[in-house]
Amino acid sequence: MWGKNINLDQAYDWVEFTLSNGETNYDVKANQSNLFSKVLLARSCVIWTTRNITLRFNSTSFAAIKLDAGESPAEFMNKINISNIYLTNASGSDSTVRIWLLH
Repeated sequence: MWGKNINLDQAYDWVEFTLSNGETNYDVKANQSNLFSKVLLARSCVIWTTRNITLRFNSTSFAAIKLDAGESPAEFMNKINISNIYLTNASGSDSTVRIWLLH
């Protein structure tokens, strides 16, 4: 249930972009200004990709999570506090990535 002080316009962020082949630990927060603008700390995240990529939440020091395009979208709902996302694309082709963040 939403608290009475929550502004529903600020309940989510959304972005779509191209992740170039060969990109390593692409810093989503630094490079996609529309994401993490209304949701500074997400509790849930949905990620779509058109190619196999890996992702890390919060720090590049954490183990990479493999995300296969055929299993897209991947949902991480109420599992971890997310303050940043790092993506790596070694698929051989550019990937379209969509990310939806929720409070």
